[in-house]
Amino acid sequence: MQSHIRLTSVGNKLDRNARIMMRPYNYYFGIGMNSVMFKEIREYRSLAYGAYAYYTVPYRFDSKGYFNAAMSTQADKTNESIELLDSLIYSMPKNEAQIPALRSFLLRSFNSNMPSFRTRSYTVQYWKQQGYKFDPRASAYSFYRKVDLGEIYKFHITNVGGKPKTTCIVGNSKRIDIDKIKQGKEYKKLKLKDILKY
Repeated sequence: MQSHIRLTSVGNKLDRNARIMMRPYNYYFGIGMNSVMFKEIREYRSLAYGAYAYYTVPYRFDSKGYFNAAMSTQADKTNESIELLDSLIYSMPKNEAQIPALRSFLLRSFNSNMPSFRTRSYTVQYWKQQGYKFDPRASAYSFYRKVDLGEIYKFHITNVGGKPKTTCIVGNSKRIDIDKIKQGKEYKKLKLKDILKY
């Protein structure tokens, strides 16, 4: 029996520079096998079958972004997994050795993520609607060449670390220490019929 865990929090509005920072942050903290999420939760402790997290923003610059994290784990490891996830968010590990590989990946990704001739006009129009008067990838490329751990950590603290969070668990409540999860938090238990309408 598995537990599927989802965590979400409302972040901040991000300007153009902060949106450029979002990609290095996502790959450092939550996306890929070199990310904090994968290494700390799955590789080092074998707590989850899958674990990832990312910060996302809506199309409009005047709307707030969101932080999302997800894990799938054994039901009897639910509490331990949630505690670890919370600790990673509130005190993000700093691994300076990871940064050179992250820079290299980000720079190489410009070649693999070039808009195709079929989507080029749509992509350019998308940029124009957001107010760009030039290819935003030029600024991103210059930034990624020298991105450092301090900037990634600052993004985390500003947009993720201290924000209120909502955690959703789908699983067998009999195999989870619900009282421990409820401590000091607003809690609501739903039945399947409350979620799925037939």
